[in-house]
Order: sequence, then structure tokens, then C-alpha cells
Amino acid sequence: MFCRLGSALVVLAALAACGGPAPEPAAAPGAASAAAPAPAPAASFRAVTVQGLQADLEAGKVPLLLDVRTVEEYAAGHVAQARQIPLDTLESRLAELEAHKGAEIYVICQSGRRSERASQLLLSKGFTPVNVEGGTGAWVGAGMPVVEGATPSTP
Repeated sequence: MFCRLGSALVVLAALAACGGPAPEPAAAPGAASAAAPAPAPAASFRAVTVQGLQADLEAGKVPLLLDVRTVEEYAAGHVAQARQIPLDTLESRLAELEAHKGAEIYVICQSGRRSERASQLLLSKGFTPVNVEGGTGAWVGAGMPVVEGATPSTP
């Protein structure tokens, strides 16, 4: 009899261990949940392909195209409408962009990585950036024109 009772306790203990914690009772209707709310998703910015940029430029939908490459890269070839502020000076020159704060600012670099970082910075400062995916490399690769030389860098 003790053997049977001991076996039953072992089986009962094993089953209890496999069950995991007991589920919490459902909250009463109208009761506030004790769990913290899920964090809001991080703010993000829109991205556009170079074909999308070209279409938006042709439609007059690009108030500012900001090229964040180096001075040398910009001078070697850039989208005609682009104004340049290198990424490494962007934060200190944000005041130059204040006039565009309520509008989308399209941001381009060589491949899309620096423009993505610039877009993150602009977003964190209250601007509305649009990252140009693939950058000037994709623009040239798609057969779209660039101009050489420096143009005014002030947006």
C-alpha cells in the first residue's frame, strides 16, 4: 500500500512539474491591467527608390533634396536639385534646415547608409526625412543624370 501511495505521489509530482505556472485569473471587466503597456514602436521615416525620387522631382513634390556626402563626392557628381551638407556637419547645421521643418526633406548619399543615419538624426530633431534608397550610386546605375561641380550648399 505504501509502495502504491509513493508511486502515486511521484507521478503527481512529475505532472505538477511539467505543467508550468498556473495561469493568472482574468481581470474583471473595467479593471485596469497591472502589466505595463507595450512600448510604442520607434518613430520611423519614409524611404523612396531613385525612381520614386525622380518621379517626385518631376512632379514638384521635393521641397529639398539634401546630399549628405563629402564635398569631394558631391563635386564629382550629384543630382542637379541636391543641396549639400556633409553628414559629419549636419547636426551643427540644422538651423539651416529650419525653413523646411514642416515639409519632407529627401536625403541622399552614395549608397543609402549615410542618408539613413542622417534621416534618423533629422527625425529625432523634429524633421520629416525621406531616405533615398541606394543613393547616388543607384541613381547613376539607373541611368539618371548627375551634374559635376559645387553648387550652393545652403538649402
